[in-house]
Amino acid sequence: MKTETFRFQLGSFSCLAIMDDAPRYPVGMFLTNLAKEQYEPLLRQRGQDPQEIDLPYICLFINTGRERVLVDTGIGVDGMGTVPGKLLPLLRAEGIQPHEIDTVILSHGHPDHIGGSLNDDGKPAFPNARYVTFQEEWDFWMSGPSLAELPVDESLKKMILASAQKNFPGVQVQLDLV
Repeated sequence: MKTETFRFQLGSFSCLAIMDDAPRYPVGMFLTNLAKEQYEPLLRQRGQDPQEIDLPYICLFINTGRERVLVDTGIGVDGMGTVPGKLLPLLRAEGIQPHEIDTVILSHGHPDHIGGSLNDDGKPAFPNARYVTFQEEWDFWMSGPSLAELPVDESLKKMILASAQKNFPGVQVQLDLV
């Protein structure tokens, strides 16, 4: 069994890394711009499975002593087509309630980073938090971008876009763009 949480100190900050999920994906789903003959030998040389890869989804909780900050919200209730994310139950198991989070930093708009921003009722999962992301990130995802050049499977492109266009507007009233 994989460790789902890891506590550490960063100066005076208490930190908790949380593994929201760690699914295995076909390597080719992410390397659509390379032939198997190109990537399989490289993965084998590094002792990695050339067919499937573990992709852990990690969120970071930081207690500064004055503020409780969460960096990214994991995959959430939709689970990216796999299983629901474990962020909320793991936070609760550590004695951290969603309403106690002061700030949620959304690093970027991919589903494994913003998918847990909303509850299954469509309301912010961290009701008292100020959500923060980059203006450029917001502008990109809200413009209805073409992901044609992204070298991933078409179903993944659709999932990525749908997640961003659902989650960013869902927290807009609590969102600060920087």
